[in-house]
Amino acid sequence: MQQGFILLIACFLCSFVGSTQDFRITNGVAFVNDTAYVKIEKKNKKNYSIYNIESGEKLLIINLFKVYNSFSKSKHKLPRVFFVRLKENMVFEVDIQNKLDLISFLYNYKLISIDGNVNEKMLVRHLNYNEKYAILKSSKKSNN
Repeated sequence: MQQGFILLIACFLCSFVGSTQDFRITNGVAFVNDTAYVKIEKKNKKNYSIYNIESGEKLLIINLFKVYNSFSKSKHKLPRVFFVRLKENMVFEVDIQNKLDLISFLYNYKLISIDGNVNEKMLVRHLNYNEKYAILKSSKKSNN
């Protein structure tokens, strides 16, 4: 029994260590595990633009806005992401405090693939989820 538990913990640690990503930003270029990912340009404290490195095409405009969480009694910066080519806006409930958090968010949510392009398949999935959630939310309000 104890050997099984130790084996389970060992497998968990190996998978956790093997799946962590190294994010860094050098001269406005974001890297994931030493692979150039996207170019990030900070417009001001709340606004960022994300570009494809090779083509220079603007992919995303990100606006961070603050919300107060009464449970944790703190303010959080949430990203409002505008997908330039598709002209779609989406808000995500992810706390972004700095550029590295932003790059980690884009990578982990698979909004931009490792080749530096918008992952349109994942975007459609997020849009469908948000649409479905909004319909469910509005139907609950109308039932009350």
